[in-house]
Amino acid sequence: MALDTSRRILPLMRFDHIGGLDVVWRALAAGHVLVASPDVLSAEGIASAIARFRVEVLPATPSLLNLLLVSEVARRHDLSSLRVVPYGAEPMPAGVLARLRESLPGVEFVQRFGTSETGGGPVESVEGGMRLRRDRVVRGGQETFEWKVVDGDLWIRSPARALGYLSGESGGFEADGWFRTGDLAECLADGGVRVLGRKQDLINMGGEKVIPGQVEAVLLEHPRVVDCRVFPLANALLGQVVAVEVVWLGEAAGGVLAVKRELHRYASTRLAPHQLPVVVRLVEGIEGTQNFKKARPKV
Repeated sequence: MALDTSRRILPLMRFDHIGGLDVVWRALAAGHVLVASPDVLSAEGIASAIARFRVEVLPATPSLLNLLLVSEVARRHDLSSLRVVPYGAEPMPAGVLARLRESLPGVEFVQRFGTSETGGGPVESVEGGMRLRRDRVVRGGQETFEWKVVDGDLWIRSPARALGYLSGESGGFEADGWFRTGDLAECLADGGVRVLGRKQDLINMGGEKVIPGQVEAVLLEHPRVVDCRVFPLANALLGQVVAVEVVWLGEAAGGVLAVKRELHRYASTRLAPHQLPVVVRLVEGIEGTQNFKKARPKV
């Protein structure tokens, strides 16, 4: 009798996104089962589908996984069938990952990274971001996935690189096969590369650069910060200042000013003064995209 090695996978990202297509292609190639549930637009609906169909693999974004934590759906639904959760598309805060592992101890959380233009490479989660490992992907004696950091920008060369955009725009494509990803990165002593966030999300506060994901990761470790989103606000003197929307647990005694003081007190030992939020807004929830990523307000 043949051993059934197929797994039930719940695809959440839309098929107009490379992440959604990647899940489907990999599942079909490996003979896995794709679960199509009509109600996967909420944490409750997703958890219900996992329990009902005994889903084993849940490809997800950190924002969605944090929503599952905050909603406490694991208390109302049986999620014991889950075995693997590949995640990507945005930075994973270390505090969120730690709470996920505590809440779902039987689940393996796997960091994924890739672009629509180049495909993916070997990565893992590290403190302060995501790390492209030193080991290269090699097939047939040749490296098939290479990277380098140029002026703080991550460049990738891969045989899966697209030929270009239908619009005819050059974008980040270089003539020698490299692609400028637009991701901020730094080289590590062991030869790896830490990916910090998107260059387009960078906040320029009077010449001081702030990466939103790094500030969010620290604030999310506060026991009363359920969720948050850091973004730039225009300022006549400094050009931009750091602003944050916060979902606060319980009543905010003393209002916004008290919350701002508490966040500064908590984060000041780990963040530089220019990284601390100048503007704090209390909100009931953080807006997300159709692919369950944290939406960034347009400046």
